[in-house]
Amino acid sequence: MKMMLQIPESAEAASFNPAARRSLPDRRLSLENRPHHTAPGHPPGGGHDFRQIHVHQTAPAAIQTKISRYSYGSGTPRDAEWRELTDKEQQRSEKGMSSVSDVVQNSANKKHTACTNQFDVPANGGICPSGSRSELLRKFNGSVIWLTSARVLGESLPPFDVAFAGNTLFTPLQVAGTAIHEFGHNCGVGTSAAEEESLEKTTRICGLM
Repeated sequence: MKMMLQIPESAEAASFNPAARRSLPDRRLSLENRPHHTAPGHPPGGGHDFRQIHVHQTAPAAIQTKISRYSYGSGTPRDAEWRELTDKEQQRSEKGMSSVSDVVQNSANKKHTACTNQFDVPANGGICPSGSRSELLRKFNGSVIWLTSARVLGESLPPFDVAFAGNTLFTPLQVAGTAIHEFGHNCGVGTSAAEEESLEKTTRICGLM
């Protein structure tokens, strides 16, 4: 199940302003079977159904301390509208993802603890049904980044795929905020109005809006 943030025709210019994110419409869902690519963290195989995905913490939080980092997709993506980023597009992506990296790995960052806590399970005050104290780190480390041709800010396919729109790459803060938002969808947060608002709140808590 792909998570998608639509951009209306009349709001295209405003949609790439980080301050305007909350005015964007909710993501819509479409059930599709996608071929797996072979980027790190994704075994090759057949189609993928979100309803069959159960994200579990695979190592104790104490072990999940070393930052590895996300990767950029190569080969055949899981969505027909996705493709690999060019070198220039990766450079633009890096400007935004470096801000995400600072929040995730820098415990001295005043946003680090609060942002990490948002990716815990609801019983512990977080928003992720499959979360933990190491979930944000897991999503950062495991994410595979693509570019989408859809008229969106970003898309995601659990457990780790994230796709940015080309125009999103021109604004580093938009890249960072969209990444955090899609990490949330990839940890099980849905697309109801309340869930979308919780993701926008998380982006603000992480200081990336």
